[in-house]
Amino acid sequence: MNLQPKITHEPVTIVMVPLEQYTCFPSHVDAILSETRYPFKLIIVEGNAPELIRHELEKRMKKNKNIKIIYSAHRPRLAEAFNLGAAHVRTPYAFFMHNSLKVTPDWLNTLMELSRDKPSVICPYISHHTPLTFPSGKPKEAFDMDVHGFLIKTELLKEVGPFNESLGTPFVGLDLSCWLKEKNIPAHVDRFTVLHYKLSSLRGNDLKLFKQQWENTSGAHHLKYFKEKWNLSLDQQKYLEWLEKKRMPNAKKSQDGKYTSASIPASSEKLDFRKFVQVLNRA
Repeated sequence: MNLQPKITHEPVTIVMVPLEQYTCFPSHVDAILSETRYPFKLIIVEGNAPELIRHELEKRMKKNKNIKIIYSAHRPRLAEAFNLGAAHVRTPYAFFMHNSLKVTPDWLNTLMELSRDKPSVICPYISHHTPLTFPSGKPKEAFDMDVHGFLIKTELLKEVGPFNESLGTPFVGLDLSCWLKEKNIPAHVDRFTVLHYKLSSLRGNDLKLFKQQWENTSGAHHLKYFKEKWNLSLDQQKYLEWLEKKRMPNAKKSQDGKYTSASIPASSEKLDFRKFVQVLNRA
């Protein structure tokens, strides 16, 4: 007789939102459907996607009862898109991601295994390389929460509250980082769960979305608001340097004004927010 306790598989809601492009939406939804071997529901925030992309997403929803599409009459910034999806989470866990990520086989199984060992917020390792590289090492604690993807318990998500829509895209992960740090809740990077950051050239609606997320949210007022919210003293020049690296690291602007794929940095280590924080002095 097998007396070992049975491992329950608590379902996860995957919230997928547009960040820098619409084009990859259908193929990366297909990757989730084919590579996820763990109970899940998929909420797609379509973000006022072009009609062709929206039609492709709806075709997939009709074939899969676990998919739900949340429509928007405008292009939402990242925090707003996360909030639109979070309102429909009804499972014990949620995984937030943007649509430029392509998942790999059994990715959610490994994240959930780690979540049982380390009750914290879990981030996958993001690879900017092709073919995929699989790093070694134990889960690493991180302070700079990335906007790429993270697994969080729904009860903790409710405690955090809505993502702050007053902050621009670069600050969404940092804002969550500061909240977690204040509550002494760790965030870990699971180096055995690798997601591929895949980006094509940007034009048309994709370029408009990219500019809204990054170029239009890098103003000084966003930095000022963030500093005041968390009582931080930040070096503005360091922030601008950090933002330039954070913002779509595998793209460059060509002479005709279009963003195209460029050389990939040799390292895809997470950028450290502490490098541009001069003084951390909370009241």
